[in-house]
Amino acid sequence: VFDSVNATQEGMYAITRLTRGGCIDHAEQSVTVQSNDLVVSLEGDSLLCEGRPIFLDASNDGATYLWNTGATTPGIPVQSEGFYQVTVSKGACRRSDAVIVRSIKIPVADLGNDTTVCLGESFMLDATFPDVERYRWQDGSDSAVHAVTQSGTYSVTISNYCGTAQDAVNVQVEN
Repeated sequence: VFDSVNATQEGMYAITRLTRGGCIDHAEQSVTVQSNDLVVSLEGDSLLCEGRPIFLDASNDGATYLWNTGATTPGIPVQSEGFYQVTVSKGACRRSDAVIVRSIKIPVADLGNDTTVCLGESFMLDATFPDVERYRWQDGSDSAVHAVTQSGTYSVTISNYCGTAQDAVNVQVEN
C-alpha cells in the first residue's frame, strides 16, 4: 500500500518501495491536470410567481449535467416550489449549486363593494394579501388596513415581486 500523493503538475509520477522482506514494489502513473473552469451559480433563493414558470440555467460549454429532478439538460423549467440542485461535470472536474424556489401569489386588491356607514361608527378597509411588500393608499399611508372617517373614494395599490394591483371603493358616511 502506498501513501497518497497530491499531484499538482502534469507528468509521469513513479514510486518505488522496498519492503521489509527485501522485495521492491514499483508503480507509475501519468497525470494530466485539468483546470476547473466550471461556473455554476444558480441565483439565490428564487421566487416563483403563481402560473409563471422560471428557468434555472447551469450552462457550461462541453459539460454534462445532473439535476436532483433526474434531468440531464443544462437548464430546467421550474413550475413548483422546492429544492433544486445541479451537479455540472467536465472531465475530472465537478461543481454543484442549489437553490430553494418559493412560490408566491400575484397580488389581488379587493376592498369590497361601495358602502354606507353611520357617522361615529368605526369602519376599516382591509387590503391584506399574502406576500405583499408594499401598500399605498390614496393619502400616502402604507399599512394593510385604513380607517374611514369621512365620505369619499378610497383606493389602494399593493405590490410584491410578482406585480401590482389596485382597487377603489366609495364610502358614504351618513347620520
